[in-house]
Amino acid sequence: DADAITPGTTLYLRLRDIDFFGNVGPWSPTFTFTVSHPPSASDLKPADGARIALLAADKYMFSWKFNDPSDTDSQSAYQVKVYENSDSTLLVDTGKVSSTDPSALLTLPSGHVDDDISWSVTLWDSYDTEGAESGRQNFRIEDPPTVVITDPTLDEVLGTPVPHISFTVTTSGGAKIKNYHVVITQGHLTVWDSGFVLTDDTSPTDYTVDGSTSVFHNAGHY
Repeated sequence: DADAITPGTTLYLRLRDIDFFGNVGPWSPTFTFTVSHPPSASDLKPADGARIALLAADKYMFSWKFNDPSDTDSQSAYQVKVYENSDSTLLVDTGKVSSTDPSALLTLPSGHVDDDISWSVTLWDSYDTEGAESGRQNFRIEDPPTVVITDPTLDEVLGTPVPHISFTVTTSGGAKIKNYHVVITQGHLTVWDSGFVLTDDTSPTDYTVDGSTSVFHNAGHY
């Protein structure tokens, strides 16, 4: 049973034969050997070529799948490294972290939006056998688009039965707008929802959306 063998310990092997007449031959010289089945990582996320938006406080969840030739083995530790590709600067190095979790929520240093970044992970199994560092996965950090409503202004009294909503969009890295979504609410009640609207022309940064007469009730909306 290979799973019963402790990796790294010395094992001894010798052989002898029995012929057709039952004669038992001598033992062969003894050979020594060891067994090692280092783990590896797959299904790394962010995957190669991904574009990601950071979570709050410049954090992002890196994840992977633990693999090992032994079905009964498991992860005992990981080390994640994040690099700036332009000069291979090491941005993050967790060091060896004792954990069975196949993920790590890491804080990335600011100032790298639109930069080409890569990351790798090294795993240890339950016998503390270290696997090879995974191949680097290249990705790019992007800021999600931000929106500033320009019309109506705050606390403005509208004089039209059809609200006209104008807004300006700011993107990073030359990204274009694909969809927009406008919602008008009164308290906790949604009184108008544009749904996700596909834009035919992705070049503008200013948009105007016509609401519906059904939302004009001579009341404040937010």
